[in-house]
Amino acid sequence: MTAKTTLVLGGTGKTGRRIAEQLSALGARDAVPALVAALDDPDDVVRGAAADALGAIGDPTAVPGLLASFHRASRDVRYAVAGALTAFPTAEVAAAMVAATRHPDPGIRADAAHVLGPDVRMTTDLYLVSEMARQVIRGLTG
Repeated sequence: MTAKTTLVLGGTGKTGRRIAEQLSALGARDAVPALVAALDDPDDVVRGAAADALGAIGDPTAVPGLLASFHRASRDVRYAVAGALTAFPTAEVAAAMVAATRHPDPGIRADAAHVLGPDVRMTTDLYLVSEMARQVIRGLTG
């Protein structure tokens, strides 16, 4: 945890996660800047908890930080960020997630589809299955 987020959240690892969860439960909008900063924490647990808290608080000032974190996060943290982004049905989020559905990483595409909703998820799942089938066929036919 960075010195700034340790000072604000008061702990590291599981302690930082618990504090982020408590701030979320309180709807503590004053904590949004510290939670956005926690998205850059070296600890995945803290980053994931910060994303969850930001989604629960629902302050739109968190969107730029969440979008930036979406592309650089580990798989588990990216899933938490995607979950948080579902709280912000804005054109900015939708445009970023539509663009992410064309990313070469299938995990990023799937998480972006999660943000966009069930209809897009089904379409993306079908696309991924058809892409895998094409790769298998190419491998067999050589």
